[in-house]
Amino acid sequence: MWGTGLNGPEADDVDKRAYLVDRVVEAGNRGVDLAPESTFAHTALFNAYYLTCQPERMRVEAERVLAISPNNAALLGGMGNGLASAGLWDLGVQLAEKGITLAGPSAPRWWWWAAGKDQYRKGEYEKALEYFRRAYVEQNWLDHLHLAFTLPYVGRIDEARAEIPILMKLKPSISVQEADRYYTMWCFDKDFREKMRKALRLAGLREERDQVSKNE
Repeated sequence: MWGTGLNGPEADDVDKRAYLVDRVVEAGNRGVDLAPESTFAHTALFNAYYLTCQPERMRVEAERVLAISPNNAALLGGMGNGLASAGLWDLGVQLAEKGITLAGPSAPRWWWWAAGKDQYRKGEYEKALEYFRRAYVEQNWLDHLHLAFTLPYVGRIDEARAEIPILMKLKPSISVQEADRYYTMWCFDKDFREKMRKALRLAGLREERDQVSKNE
């Protein structure tokens, strides 16, 4: 998902590393065969099915993880966000919020993304913005992206536009279409992505990487 450990175009281009997906799924299944009672193995297979956007298989692996370790906050937070992104919103938000409760003050802020995006898809933009503010980490380009695609829907276009130079500094390859590719990889449906693309255009983000942004 992140291109960690890769070099060159593969490190910064979702499409150029897509060939790895089959290998990830193969390795995930092999891991579960070798260690059927391992939460680590089932979580890895969960993430492999996430890459292939198979929410029902993700659900099965999540259930297996929870059967072995029902109160592991770290697993709940991550799986909850994945399930929500793949379309199992109610279950995903529930697990993410349980993880936040169990972890308390040490919970990573990004676990709030599931709740924020759930509100966003419902058109509850003020509530979405509230959750994205809870999740916000200044150095994380995704948090600036969240603000850029939410602020236009609450009538704060100037604030959204102000996020674009920061976003591009943190993620030089970002564009409307690159954001769409990322969110496709994370299994968000077309309606969510269209809403996001519309807002990013309103905020002034360039359409593609080789296009000069209006804010540059």
